Amino acid sequence: MASLECLDESTMSSESPMTTRPPSRQPSVHWATGMRYRNLGKSGLRISCIGFGTWVHFGTQLSEERAEDILTAAYESGINIFDTADAYGGGKAEIMLGKILKKKGWRYVTNVVTFL
Repeated sequence: MASLECLDESTMSSESPMTTRPPSRQPSVHWATGMRYRNLGKSGLRISCIGFGTWVHFGTQLSEERAEDILTAAYESGINIFDTADAYGGGKAEIMLGKILKKKGWRYVTNVVTFL
């Protein structure tokens, strides 16, 4: 998993330019999971400050059932951005992730980042 630099406001100094962010740039926190979210530029998308990467295990070292369990735990924890690429597991990671997302029906709330 990767952090997208979601700093707790209490850790920022008064000299930090991040302390004067406009309200639209402030992170929001999900009431049930505690997950923090940020805007993705001006796209209107709110993405979790932690992303889930499929690089090492998806498609090569995990069964689809185990991968689904892990992905479900990430999603239920508030993660809504998943990283994959055609090079991960020779493309198998993308296929496995796609199958799981389709099965779960998490459309419209999930962001998938892929690199070619």
